[in-house]
Amino acid sequence: MRRLLLAFGALVVVAFGSAGASAWWYTARTFERWPILVQQSNGNLLLADQFGKTRPLTTDADGQTLSYLFATPAPDGRSVATVAVRNSAQDPSAALMVHRLAGPPITLYDEAGSSPFYLSWSPDSQKLAFLASSETGMTLHAVSSSGGETSKRIAPGQPSYFAWAPNSDRMILHIGGGTPLDGLFLYEWGANKPTRIKATPALFNAPSWLPNGEAAIVALQQPSGATLATVDTQGTIVQRIADLHGGTLFVPSPDASQIAYIALAGNIPGQLHVVRSDGSDDRSFAPAPTFAFFWSPQGDKLAFLSFDEEIRAISTRQEFPAVRWNVLTLATGKVQPFEPFQPSINFINLLPYFDQYAQSIRLWNASGTQLLYASTNGVHTLDVTTGQEQRVSDGVMGMWMEP
Repeated sequence: MRRLLLAFGALVVVAFGSAGASAWWYTARTFERWPILVQQSNGNLLLADQFGKTRPLTTDADGQTLSYLFATPAPDGRSVATVAVRNSAQDPSAALMVHRLAGPPITLYDEAGSSPFYLSWSPDSQKLAFLASSETGMTLHAVSSSGGETSKRIAPGQPSYFAWAPNSDRMILHIGGGTPLDGLFLYEWGANKPTRIKATPALFNAPSWLPNGEAAIVALQQPSGATLATVDTQGTIVQRIADLHGGTLFVPSPDASQIAYIALAGNIPGQLHVVRSDGSDDRSFAPAPTFAFFWSPQGDKLAFLSFDEEIRAISTRQEFPAVRWNVLTLATGKVQPFEPFQPSINFINLLPYFDQYAQSIRLWNASGTQLLYASTNGVHTLDVTTGQEQRVSDGVMGMWMEP
């Protein structure tokens, strides 16, 4: 999966499992008390709470011979999918695994010469779609999370972005964006291959479904120029949302009633906009460059990251400047900036793909009051009401497990 703004890097999070009736009871209680997944710099994994208490989950990873990469919590919060990478000179491997709160881990995909690197659960937590690279290129796969079934090879091509429908039985694919093979496709679970949607994509990355599962939000190329729109599964425009000069990056609110987007002129992002899904009330915010944004679960706030010359001046790393969280409250239109921080490499590697990762991980807690992020000195929470920052633990990446 190739990106418009920055190079892709590993997102590493947590994996764990236990067995037996008594272990199920204990881990269920532990899950309630430890809602955060943390990856340490040595590759080991922690379960943590927002007050700094931690419990080690693994001690065997060393970041060299064994690493757990691309871990992604299931929507129900009861399982974590991850890629177990073993760097052996004789037999290197990268296996897709599911670690459940109760029971031993399950290996779902372990194909020689193929390396999974982006994982996405279906909304019902019963299936996993994943991208895997090999000598022949990139391929989108999917597999049942229960194990015992062969993975489905859905579609080759790159870059490759996709979204699960709310019913967990179909996906919309955007493959080959920005190349002559650029296209939109619909994949129905159980089909031999996806079908092409008769619409011409503009420059964008990840599509997203409406809650009814019958239409999706995409960017299309029209005779009059690019447009952000909803289309049905045949490619017919249902609603024009916003006109664009070139392309766009966008993320809809959880109920898709509003869409946050930035227009792209080439690869240069413009101002942050929020527009209603019917195309009305298009408002612009944040004159400073904005490069990643995430909706709160309630859809009443939008957190976005930005940097400017003032923040650049305090950066200790020239290759990527310090950044700050900003939180837009939609009811008032007020933007609250917070203190800048130096992001970890793992957190940086998430940001170029934020529109895709917004569909598979959680940086907001369930109540929409705290953000989670990783800096060069650990994993932190930020209370967006009080502005209080709390260091959770050492670590290079973290995310919420809360359903």
